[in-house]
Amino acid sequence: FKRISGGDGRTEWAYLSSKQEHALDVRALCCCSNPQEDAYDHRIFSAGNDSMIVSHSVDRFLKEHPRRVDVVPQRPCISVSGSEDLDIMATATANSLDIWK
Repeated sequence: FKRISGGDGRTEWAYLSSKQEHALDVRALCCCSNPQEDAYDHRIFSAGNDSMIVSHSVDRFLKEHPRRVDVVPQRPCISVSGSEDLDIMATATANSLDIWK
């Protein structure tokens, strides 16, 4: 919806568009911004009974499709040796792998 001005000086709400990303009811909403970016990117995260988390851009809501957030656990960034004889720890990032003994 958007407020538009009428010819007689009154403002009214006009229907623009709708999006339905969740199959069931939305149970949680969170609005946040990323101060690390040059221009703050305000986002709305929604979650529902369909076990899906969706991210919407506030500034580009009508121009951009929402993104689904991956809720599957990611590979851990720290691993330790399972051997009692060998004490080794590995830390991994996107660009490097460090082995600690």
